[in-house]
Amino acid sequence: SVEARVGEEYGAMYGRQYVRDPDGNIVLGSNGRPLNSSDNPNGYLGNYNPDYTWGFRNRFEYGPLSAHVLIDGQKGGTIYSMTSRYGQRSGVLVETLQGRENSYADSLIVEGVQLVDGQYVENTTKAAARDYWRGLSGIAEAHIFDATYVKLRELRVGFRVPQAWTSRLGMASAEVAVLGRNLALWSDVPHIDPETAFNAGNAQGFEYAQMPTARTIGFSIVLTP
Repeated sequence: SVEARVGEEYGAMYGRQYVRDPDGNIVLGSNGRPLNSSDNPNGYLGNYNPDYTWGFRNRFEYGPLSAHVLIDGQKGGTIYSMTSRYGQRSGVLVETLQGRENSYADSLIVEGVQLVDGQYVENTTKAAARDYWRGLSGIAEAHIFDATYVKLRELRVGFRVPQAWTSRLGMASAEVAVLGRNLALWSDVPHIDPETAFNAGNAQGFEYAQMPTARTIGFSIVLTP
C-alpha cells in the first residue's frame, strides 16, 4: 500500500517484508522457505518518487545526413511488480525454472539462514521449488525493485535529397527519414518496463501486469515546393 503518514515522506510504500537476522540475511523456516513477517505486515519498502528524471536531446549532421536523438531516464524510485508476483506464483517466469531440473519436490536450497539452537546457521534444507515460488507471493518485499531506467526514446535518421534531383521534380527541397520510438531500454527491473508503473495519480509505483511498451518504427517524406 501507499500511505500518507504524519511525519513521513509522501509516496512511502508499505507491505510484508522478509524476516532477517541481525546481519540482514533472510531467515528461513524448518521447511527451507523464507519466513513471512506476519508480526510486521506493514514494513517500509521504499518510496515511489524518483531522485530525479532527466533527458538529453541532440541533432547531428554530416553532409546530407542528419540524426535526431532523444535519450531520457529516471534515477531511483521504488516499484512493486505484480508481473513478478503472479508470474512467479504460476511458474511462467524464467527464474522459476530454478529447482525444477529434476523434480518439484525438495529440489531447491534457498540462500539464507535458519535459527538452530539459538544460533543462525547457513541453510542446508531443501525446499520444493513450487512451494518456494508460490510462497513469495505473500512477501511484498520479494517483488520490490529499483525503478531506475534509461531509454532510447527516439531516433530519427534523415537524408536530404540533393537539389539536383529535387529540381527535376519541381521541388525546392526534399528529405526522407526513418524514425523509431522506444527502441531500447536499460533497467534492472525484470520482465517489465518500469515506466508503466507511474501515472498522474497518487497511488504510483504499482505495476499491474501491464502490456509491454510498444516499439514503433516508421518513415517520413518531407517535400517543399
